[in-house]
Order: sequence, then structure tokens, then C-alpha cells
Amino acid sequence: MLTPPAIFPGLRSRGVPPLLLAAIALMVACSPFAQAEPTQTWTPAPSDTPAPTATATVTPSPTVTPTIAPDLLLQAAERELRDGEPARGVFALESLLAQTPVAAQAGDAALLLGQEWLREGQYDAAINALTQYMALQPAAQRDARAWFWRAQALVGQENWQDAIADYTAWMQLQPGVIDSYALERIGDAQMALGQPEAALASYRAAAASDRVRLASLRMGEKLAEALLAAGRASEAVTQYEIILTHAENAGYRASIRLAAARALLVAGDEALALARMKVLFEEQPGTAAAFEAMLTLLEREVSLEPAAVGRVSFNAGDVQRAQAALAPLAATEADFPANLWLTLGRAERDLGASEAATAAFAAIPEDSDFYGEALLELGRTRFWSGDTEGAIEHYLQLADSISRSPAAAEALWRAGFLQSSLDLPLEARVTFEKLVEQFPDASQATSALGLMADAAELRNESALAREYLTRLAGRLRGEGRAEALLRSGRLSRLLGNEEAAKDAWNDAAAAAPDSFYAARAKDLLSARAALQPPANLNLAFDEAAELVEAEDWLRASFSVELAGPLWPAAADLLADGRLQRGTVLWSLGLGDEARDEFFGLINESSGDGLTSYQLAVHLRGLGDYYSSIFAAANVLRTADVATVNAPRWLARLRYPVYWRDEVQAAAREHGMDPLLLFSLIRLESLFDPWAEAAAGEKGLTQVIPSTGDYIAGQINWPDYQHSDLLRPHASITFGAWYLAEQMERFNRDPLVALAGYNAGPGRAIQWQDASLGDVDRFLEAIDIDSTRNYVQLLYGIHHVYRSLYGSGGCSMFQQTSLACAG
Repeated sequence: MLTPPAIFPGLRSRGVPPLLLAAIALMVACSPFAQAEPTQTWTPAPSDTPAPTATATVTPSPTVTPTIAPDLLLQAAERELRDGEPARGVFALESLLAQTPVAAQAGDAALLLGQEWLREGQYDAAINALTQYMALQPAAQRDARAWFWRAQALVGQENWQDAIADYTAWMQLQPGVIDSYALERIGDAQMALGQPEAALASYRAAAASDRVRLASLRMGEKLAEALLAAGRASEAVTQYEIILTHAENAGYRASIRLAAARALLVAGDEALALARMKVLFEEQPGTAAAFEAMLTLLEREVSLEPAAVGRVSFNAGDVQRAQAALAPLAATEADFPANLWLTLGRAERDLGASEAATAAFAAIPEDSDFYGEALLELGRTRFWSGDTEGAIEHYLQLADSISRSPAAAEALWRAGFLQSSLDLPLEARVTFEKLVEQFPDASQATSALGLMADAAELRNESALAREYLTRLAGRLRGEGRAEALLRSGRLSRLLGNEEAAKDAWNDAAAAAPDSFYAARAKDLLSARAALQPPANLNLAFDEAAELVEAEDWLRASFSVELAGPLWPAAADLLADGRLQRGTVLWSLGLGDEARDEFFGLINESSGDGLTSYQLAVHLRGLGDYYSSIFAAANVLRTADVATVNAPRWLARLRYPVYWRDEVQAAAREHGMDPLLLFSLIRLESLFDPWAEAAAGEKGLTQVIPSTGDYIAGQINWPDYQHSDLLRPHASITFGAWYLAEQMERFNRDPLVALAGYNAGPGRAIQWQDASLGDVDRFLEAIDIDSTRNYVQLLYGIHHVYRSLYGSGGCSMFQQTSLACAG
């Protein structure tokens, strides 16, 4: 094990706060091999501690005779909470706190109990536990986070005044690093109390403190809203203008311009407000804010150009208003612009008026830049009206009449596509071949080759399909090329040409080594079943030796001349405000805000291999595995090397096996490949235990609420709450159980089981029946794009895991033979 260099004593003079310094030193002292649990610990710095300000009181604990050693109770509580057994963890903590005499570990127990109650939304209990911690812990040893957490619990109670006091206490204990975030919360509480002037002072102080740009913009909006609430609308306008000097996204800028104009209305300057809305309406017609501004202008009877009203309305999806604005102009103006004819025609078509749409498109003159686009729209109008044959005829005539225009390539593609939809394969082939011949460099030609290959394969014209796929592979790179070669190899085998099949599959594996297509090609080459587990699982490595190998590779790849270990974060990186703020936010459980800070640094360093490497190791040490994986990916992307070809120590940073004990235990219980479960977790959540999605999916394995209720009933999970799945042990247990159920339902076929996990068993049964037991037919039978992509992605991820953790896995420094595929 390498010994970290003594770089930390000098950091104090560089302005690193004592609290942050202690946390970093604790993490790095564990070596680059340390993998933190996602529940962070924090070593406090001695300081004078403000007296508790909350109104909560400490409930005296009953006197009991201790029967279990306090340190064992604390360890048990930490384990139970980590493993998703909150009731047992709370019982252990309360048992420790009830012991007399008071145990030395009582303070730690009260702090942990306060965290747990806050996590569960039990605000009264959280306040009491955290207040008890403050009373139990010696002043010089108190963890400042207790005040921040108690403030959060007080906010949950809407006890704004005491929350303000606790956030203020936090800043007194730990000044500087995240003052902006604490001051923002104080401002929010003051707004809730109806104190906009006080909130303004807090928000201004927050805005003056450092934070990442996006968070600063958000802070600026709050400041403007507080100014409005304080009746200082003119100053709110100024604040919005300050935001505009930093905002870059066009849609966001339009929304801020609209907010500024509305603030002017509040200020009583209607003329200037409406003038600004009109400028927004004219300058950014494609934005939602322009449409909202237009509605206000029309309501105030401001005169607007009908053509602009039509254009903005159509962009916003209000086709009826667009048609009403443009149709009278088109009927009366001899020089009605061609682009507006296009907009009117599309609006008429959307309203079901095919004849009016056709007339609008036909009105565009041949010398217009929009003529080719109008002719394409004429064909689409015929198709939408149900005249598919007429649309084909129109597109073919169009391609002949404007044969040198880029629109001709699109017309031929549309004609061929529609011919295919009418089951006219020979006619479609002639059209597509004409497209490829006349426009060989067009994107439509590439698509045409793929469609011809599909059609030929469906008609069992294997040799012809292979020819098209070979031509297609020559035009593509990366995964597109790998897909074409994979399919070409399958057709070669079908045609009895095994050597050609092997050549195609080897080329596919080389084209996109980390992809599904490479994984499938290697499985076909080695006659291995889809998602087959490795013969042996290897989770024990010579970490020190592999780290040396990886850092030698980094030196060669990025021309690094530094002596000694490369993994410790450089002094300037540790001093970066984004890393400092993110670290403290992370320790407080504010993961989203922490990642805003971390990703500001990750994205800025994306082309710097060494900094990205140090970030990956550092963030892993903090327990932010999600962000660590992104940083590790940047290392390999910068070097332009596939994961399976990278040094294994680096590859495992990108494809890790966190929570290995829990995953292996769940896999053993269900007779499942642990690497399949690791692959599922990486795809579902990227090892983020707090991941949540729009449909309510939560945790490492992203189980939806209804499925969670079902699983909890099946396994007799006590007092199930969907939030239980934010605990790694619970999420792994539920995800493994549900995947195992799918495996049993589908005769231990992992591919079908994964489809069932993602889309439900009913659909998976249909796809399985259509496949007749063939892996590739099964994937083709999946008619939900997101599910097919899910299964293919997981297939490719499992391939990488098998190469890294299965028997026979090799680094780029060993060999590239099939034995390395695991």
C-alpha cells in the first residue's frame, strides 16, 4: 500500500478551512484503494460552540442497566441503518442513549439518530436527538453539522425563526466555505416569515459568496423575487439585467427577459414593459417566453405584425391562431414571403385542411430558397391525407425535377421508405439504389443502405443483405460500424462462410470494444451464451501493482513528468472552491448541490487526463461514486481508449463493484451471476443510492413504487416505505429478488429476464415467443426502443465487467485474444 505524501499541513495556510482539511486528510489517509461508504463521517475542528437556539427540549432517558457494550451498539446501529433496517438501527441507538452512566459514545449515537430521523421526515424527533447531541458532546468536540441538520428539521416544522438561528450558528462554526448556501436558506426562511427586506440582505450576501455559475443564476432569480416582494420592482429589473449578463442558454435568456418586463409592469412602467416584451417577441420568436409575451401584448391591445403573430403562434403549437393570423395576409398580399407560405401550409395541414395546405405550398415560386422544402411538404401532405401512392409519385417526380438539390436526396429517401411501407421491396430497392448512386455522401444514402439490408434480410436474401451491410460498414465508424459488421457476420455464417463471419465479428469487436455489438460478436466467436457468467469471479487484486501499472500508463498517455504517486489530488485542486464547497455540501447530505459544484470542476477538466484521474479517485473516497465514474470516463475518453483496453485499475474506476458484499450475498441467495447484478446497478443508477426518476423509481436498482409494494409483500419486508429503497441494502435486496423472479419465470434466461425487469413480464413473454429461442431474433422482436436499448446496453456493460472481474480477464498490457473476454 502506498503512503500518501505529507501535503496537507501546508494547506491550512492556503485558506482550506479546518473542517474541510480534516475530512480530506481522513479520506486520503485511507490510500487510493479506499472506497467510502455513502454515509459520510466528519471530523470536527475544535471551536467555540454557540448555545442551542431551537425550542426543542431534551427528553430525559430512562435509567436502565447496560447489557451490551456501547461501542458494539453503535456499530450495530450503523450497520442496520446502512443495510436498510432503520427500526433496528434506531432501537440500538436509543438503547445506547438510555444506558447509565452515560456512555462515551452517547453523543455519536444522538447525532446519528438525529440524521436518521431527519432522513425519515420525523422532524420533532430529529430536533430532540440533535439537541441532545449538543448537550452530551463536549463543546470542543461538537460536529457543526448538527446545527445545519437541526435547521433543516426546523424548516420541516416551519419554525423559521429557530431555523435561521441554527443556520447562523453553522456559519459561525464553519465560516466561509458554503456561506452562500446557508445564507440562501436563511433568506428563504425570512421570505416565509414575510420579511422581504431581511431576505434581500441574506440573498445579497449569498450572491456575493462563491458558488458555481448555475447556482449563482438561481440565486440571482431569488434576489429579484425578493425585491419584487419588497415592492422594489425597479431594482428587480436591474437584478434581472445582471442575470442576463451571465446567462447563455437562449431559452433561459428569453425567460429572464420576460421576467424583467413583468417586473416593469409591477413597477408601473407599462410603456417600457410592453416595449421590452415586443422586442422579445420579435427577436426570439422560437421561445415559449416570446409566446407568453405576445399574449400579454395582445391582451393590452398592442399592435403586432400579423405575420409575426402567426410565426410565434406556430412555434408555440397554437396552429389555429397561426392560421388565423396568416391566412388573411396570404389572401391580400401579392408578395407574401415564401417562409410564411410554408408556415401557413403546415398550420392548415395540422388543422386537417389538406387542400388549403397544398395550395399554400404550391404558391412558393421556383426561384425561392424554400422551393425544395415546399415540394417535400406537398408530398407529406398527400401522405397525411391518406394518399400514400400519390405521395410516392410526387417524391419521385420531385427528385427528377430538382436532381441537383439536397431536397432530391430527401425525396428519394421518402419515396423508398413509403414503398417499403406498402410492401413494394423491389421498387424501394430501385429507389434507394438511385439515391446511393446520385448522392453517395448524403446521410440519406447511409440510411438507405441500412433499410435495403433490413428488407433483404426479411426476404431471406442473405447474400444481398450482407452486401448492403458490408457497404454500410465502410461508411460508418464506432458503434454503427460494429452493428453492421455484427449483422454481416451472422449472414456469412448463415451462408456457410465461417471465415468471413469470424473476420466480420473480429472487426466489429475492434470497432467499438465496449459496446453491445462487440460483446455479442465475441460471444458468437467463442460460442458463448448471452450474458454467460465467467467460470470464476475475481474480486481480489494486487492493487498496488496495478496502480503502478495504471500510473505508468497515465504518464505515457498524457506526458506527465511528476514524480511519485499521481492519484493524490494536487494542492491547487484541493484549494479549488468548487471541490471545497462540494465536499462540505456532500458531508451534509446535500447531494444535488454538491454535484452541481463537483460537475462544474469535472466538466471543466474533461480534457485534462491527470486532473480527471485525481478527481475520480478523490470523489470515490468521498463516497460520490456517481461523480467519480464520470471523472474516470473522462480519463479514458481523453486518451481515446476503450475501457476493456485500459489498465485494469483505471477500468475498474469506471466499472466498479461497490457494495460488493451485499451484491454477492444477494446473488448467492438467488443463484445469480453477481456481475449481472453489478451491471444492472451501473445501468440503472450509476451506483448512486439516492437516484430517483420521473416514474418514482428509487435507489440503486430503480424499482418503481408498484413493484416495490409487490416485492415487499412477497418477502415480508416490515413497514415498507418506498423511501426504504434509498438505502443500498434494501434496493439491492428488492432488485435482486425481482430479477430472480424474472429469471425463474423465463427458464433462467438472463436476456429475457432483463427485458421483463425493464418492461414487465407480459411483454417479455411475447418477445420470447416470437424469437424461437434465438438471441438475436429476441432482440429484434423487442418493439419498444427503450427496452431494446436497455437490454443491449446491459449486455455491453456485462461484457466489460466480465473482462475485468471474470477469469481470463486481461488488460491491454497482457493480450488481446479471446481468452481475455472472460
